[in-house]
Amino acid sequence: MRLSFFYLSVIVLALFHSASGQDQSDSLIVREIIVLGNEKTREYVIRRELKTKIGQHLDYSLLEQDRKRIQNLQLFNKVVIEPVATGDGVALLVVVAERWYIFPYPILFYNERDVKKLSYGGGVVHQNFRGMATLIGLSAWFGFNPGFQLYYRNPYFNRDRQLYTSFGLYSRKMKSLATDVERFDEIHRGGSLGLGKRWGYHAFTTVTMGYRRISFPESFKAWSHGNDGVDHLPSLSFELKYDNRDLIEYPKSGWFAKLDINKVHFPGEIDYTQMGVDFRIYIPLVLRTALAARFAYDRVNGDTPAYAKTFIGYSERVRGQFGLRRAGQQRAIGSLELRIPLLPVTFFSLGGEGLLGDYGNHLPFGISAGFFYDSAAMWKTQDMTAWDSLIEGYGMGIHFHLPYIQLLRVESAWDPYGNQQWIIDAGVWF
Repeated sequence: MRLSFFYLSVIVLALFHSASGQDQSDSLIVREIIVLGNEKTREYVIRRELKTKIGQHLDYSLLEQDRKRIQNLQLFNKVVIEPVATGDGVALLVVVAERWYIFPYPILFYNERDVKKLSYGGGVVHQNFRGMATLIGLSAWFGFNPGFQLYYRNPYFNRDRQLYTSFGLYSRKMKSLATDVERFDEIHRGGSLGLGKRWGYHAFTTVTMGYRRISFPESFKAWSHGNDGVDHLPSLSFELKYDNRDLIEYPKSGWFAKLDINKVHFPGEIDYTQMGVDFRIYIPLVLRTALAARFAYDRVNGDTPAYAKTFIGYSERVRGQFGLRRAGQQRAIGSLELRIPLLPVTFFSLGGEGLLGDYGNHLPFGISAGFFYDSAAMWKTQDMTAWDSLIEGYGMGIHFHLPYIQLLRVESAWDPYGNQQWIIDAGVWF
């Protein structure tokens, strides 16, 4: 039923598209906005992403931006927006195909971008609680870095003031990030409470209070900051973010900028500050290709524990030197990537009844190619002139646009000496 309804809506859009006077869009006024297909999602969740308002002149480029912003909610497999002619203007039909939003799921992932460090388990997640894009998740996993996590995020904590909130609890055993001794197990337990505000469509500020307790094994008690085997890390962080990327899952235009400051203080034991900036820009070129560039810089000031330093070789890596590990007080990262579409994203349907019929339709599939260059530099001290040698890598890959996981990358990378390595990873690199 959902499938036929979506296609019927799209057929109606196609029939009226030519009558909407595309060549005269500057003189057409938007008289009405109609949202269809949102059986679970509340209408205001969709309408909040629309820059196009009733009473404005029709702007097709703005409609495409609106479509991508709705897609970035990650609640829908497909979004179509089309104008339909009315007596004195146009009505906008916004047709969405909802994703499967609540399900138990198996967990199988690898850590630190290393396929040999597998974790496995299970969880349950609700990605659209009460139809308000609220996320609630509970999961537990074993294998590498075993643990559990409870997470809640409400982007509509206060609709009028555009406030959002988040809450999380976790416990996990983690391999230390040591680079100069054999890695050992740490026990991390903690939680966080965040409150943020959305400023218009693209700017966000977030303040988060957190607490983390780290326990060290008896033979590595000296790695704790107080040499007693336990560190307490209460923290207060601030984040400022601007994000006008076209599609978060695979950006090809727009830019992203983030500034974050995290203060960690426990009287008489721990006192340090982590700071970071991350800037990314995406430049459209010819034939739907795009050039993506990133620069990020992080540093730690104060009496820094070994586990609080900046690192290369874990969540941040250099393709071509994927296994290389470095630690320091400062870190700089740079990347360039040329993104080329090979098979444009199209949509297919599995058919069937029930959940398969409802959520197995309008599934995306496409193929792109990427050519990249990654680099990083580390400083062991806070002296900007005393940086280590540059870490570099380059390569190419095939990117598969897939349902739900969004992107799967298969890449071949080389270091400056011509040594090759293969990388299989999920999600866009940046």
